[in-house]
Amino acid sequence: MCTCNRWQVACVTLGEYVQKVKDDTHLSLSVIVKNSRGALSQTYVSKILHDQIKNPSEQKLQALALAMKRPPNEFVNFRRGDPPREPWTAFEAVRAMESIIVSPALTDVVKVLLDLQEPAIEKCARYVRRYKIRQP
Repeated sequence: MCTCNRWQVACVTLGEYVQKVKDDTHLSLSVIVKNSRGALSQTYVSKILHDQIKNPSEQKLQALALAMKRPPNEFVNFRRGDPPREPWTAFEAVRAMESIIVSPALTDVVKVLLDLQEPAIEKCARYVRRYKIRQP
């Protein structure tokens, strides 16, 4: 199944996305299986990479992400149509901290977010991304 959303220029399948992450991290199939500590077989991972498993469970996708040293919900979020999250550069992190310090409203938002659990933070992030897209 192809996951297309507003953030992607081209349509990318889950298998293609996982393959790109695998290539970018230089992990072999055998290392991914070993890192999964028995949660995934080589055949299962290969089938995901070749889009032969149409709807892998969230647990399997989380195990795959952790085995590939990625955030646990990266592949689950991708399948939902959420954009992949890239780590910030040092410059981006400093710029974000400066913006938070300068803006009282942004300071308040960050303080509220820091008190929330991960599912609520993800829900807020989806809302903000949709709001941002609607802005001229």
